[in-house]
Amino acid sequence: MPLRSIYFVYSILLIWFLSLEGSAQFEVQYSGTNNDLTAIHFPDKATGYVCGKDGTFLKTRDGGRAWSNLSLSTVDNLNGLYFKNPDTGFVIGENNIFMKTMNGGYT
Repeated sequence: MPLRSIYFVYSILLIWFLSLEGSAQFEVQYSGTNNDLTAIHFPDKATGYVCGKDGTFLKTRDGGRAWSNLSLSTVDNLNGLYFKNPDTGFVIGENNIFMKTMNGGYT
């Protein structure tokens, strides 16, 4: 094999390997629920919220490593959420559910 071909193959492999380093890396996270989850939002790096079927509403304060179940006193499916900061946010769902919290989902 000519030296040019070896350099070409080496260059292609090096480019491929370096592109893997810059690609997104995902880790499996466990929510602690078997319900389907429909939306997720992180207002900052540590605090995140997720909602889903049967009134599922979860919160993390460690970037998703551990999740706490917060009760919203509904069993309706929750479809979306948005938090403008770690304390103030909104949740929407079926049957005209529209809720607001100003204390991180605790009330």
